[in-house]
Amino acid sequence: MPSSVAFDITLEHPRSVFQLLKQQYSRYTPEMVERITGINKDQFIKAADLFTSIRKDGDMKKVATIIYAVGWTQHSFGTQIIRTAAMLQLLLGNVGRAGGGVNALRGHSNIQGATDVAGIFDNLPGYLKIPAVDDKDFDSWMKRITPTSSKPSEWDSFNYYSNTPKFAVSLMKAMYGVAATKENHWAFDYLPKVDREYSWAHIFDDMYQDKLKGLIAFGMNAVAIGPNSQKEYRRAQKAKFLVVCDIYPGGNQRFLASPRHYPRTDQGHSDRSLPPARRGLRGEKTGPSSTPRAGCNGSGPPCASRRREARPGNSRRVFSECSRALQKRRRSLPRSDSEPDVELHYPRQSVAFRVAKELNGRDLATGQQLPGFAALKDDGTTACGNWIWCGSWTEAGALTQRRDNSDPSGQASIPTGHGPGR
Repeated sequence: MPSSVAFDITLEHPRSVFQLLKQQYSRYTPEMVERITGINKDQFIKAADLFTSIRKDGDMKKVATIIYAVGWTQHSFGTQIIRTAAMLQLLLGNVGRAGGGVNALRGHSNIQGATDVAGIFDNLPGYLKIPAVDDKDFDSWMKRITPTSSKPSEWDSFNYYSNTPKFAVSLMKAMYGVAATKENHWAFDYLPKVDREYSWAHIFDDMYQDKLKGLIAFGMNAVAIGPNSQKEYRRAQKAKFLVVCDIYPGGNQRFLASPRHYPRTDQGHSDRSLPPARRGLRGEKTGPSSTPRAGCNGSGPPCASRRREARPGNSRRVFSECSRALQKRRRSLPRSDSEPDVELHYPRQSVAFRVAKELNGRDLATGQQLPGFAALKDDGTTACGNWIWCGSWTEAGALTQRRDNSDPSGQASIPTGHGPGR
């Protein structure tokens, strides 16, 4: 322990965290639980006795886990619930042990994966904050988004995000290649700058106000998740074009299939397209996915990849192939002198795994895959599409493809997939 930290291994000191916790929660009696939540106090006591029974008579052999889903995540005070669960697990010794921890269950495989790779408007891959209008150059951008240690003494702050410039330069080299140099501030001027909210709700409102002419929706159903389904339909009516690429029927598709109920308007002619998509969640798509589970104990395989199980019929194409085709079509259009001439060199048949290797990153001098994000540099000699996935596809191969049920520890700890460094 640091010399400046006072501690008491007996946990008896009145200012120890343990004693302060006891004082804080002493008011929460079974009667109070019953009064606030409506749960019968006898049922609460039964549940509490069951969960804590793993420590009966000081037994330390068993481990318990807490698993939650969006019922906690989206609750009005979900943060407090989840933090309380973490404290409970720490008190019971259920953190840092196989089968323990607090583990979040995602709705499907790529909910957190989408945010990992910048599925939200204000992030770049790896949760790097996107530049703002006031960021005049790369250095000012880094100064704004790189956290500084409030307590720079040893042990006081680990602050791994102090390495943000290494993550950002490597990302720029992955995106822009030779077009990103130290002289042009790693192609900083090519990045979009956020001047307002660009979340999907605002995008759809722009479409309603005729500011947005068209939309390509990949696996996103605004009609279902929006606060006003009828208004989402009316917004889509005004689009000049609307393309929906999804594997399941949904509100967007119903709009496309119902010109009688949602006719074209005078303001827009709504060219509507529903290209057939491969069933990526049903084995017709190759590539990595993230994240089935995520938790404070690291007890799930957050990123795992698979090979296609069946060849899709008809003319179905995976999303990555559609994106690649759009990018090639975009390159054929006129562009300004300031726009970089960047080409994605991904063969069509192996695009998923080539992108996965690019996300891991490589040493530009040797061409070798990087072993982990500690190897990233800010001098332009490393390229990495997403620093938190660096280490997922090394020179040893694709760790996301690991499949081993041998359980060498005997604790049901099976080395499958790769754990990103988020």
